[in-house]
Amino acid sequence: MSPSASISSSASSSTSSSVSLSSSASASPSISLSPSKSISSSASSSQSPSASISSSPSPSVASFNYILDGEYLPRPKSLKREFIGVYQDQQVITGKTVRDLKTLTKEVYILSWEMLDKFEVAMLLAIVAKNTPVTFRVDEDNLIIPPTSVLAKIGAISYSILGSSYLATIDVRLEGVE
Repeated sequence: MSPSASISSSASSSTSSSVSLSSSASASPSISLSPSKSISSSASSSQSPSASISSSPSPSVASFNYILDGEYLPRPKSLKREFIGVYQDQQVITGKTVRDLKTLTKEVYILSWEMLDKFEVAMLLAIVAKNTPVTFRVDEDNLIIPPTSVLAKIGAISYSILGSSYLATIDVRLEGVE
């Protein structure tokens, strides 16, 4: 009966960690925890208890600092920011139509993604289907957009097939709301 314990870790720009504890004796449990919210246990019949903690990179963990209507979006391939003037057409007494340019401008954000899965596309389509103003914000290391009220619209969606999966390329236009 020789007890053993090990701890290992490695880091990357995106990391995940897992913890596992196993004690092996006649019908002793083994417990494993990870951030992916899975817990597993098993029984074994050997006589060597052991424990390990590891932290290793995971390619599926991404930076979610783009938030639209409380939903965390994957980082877009591109973000374009435009400023457009706000104006109002008025008809004067003589029958002429004049355009009154206000000193206000509103911002428009155009976000583009490639290779979104069906769940990410469904989330974006659900937000657009509300057809009401929602809150958008970005909190990146080198880009901060404070919470802004916007109306979300779909620009275009194109699908590509990878194996048996459909992956979408999508453009979403977020127009500032006064």
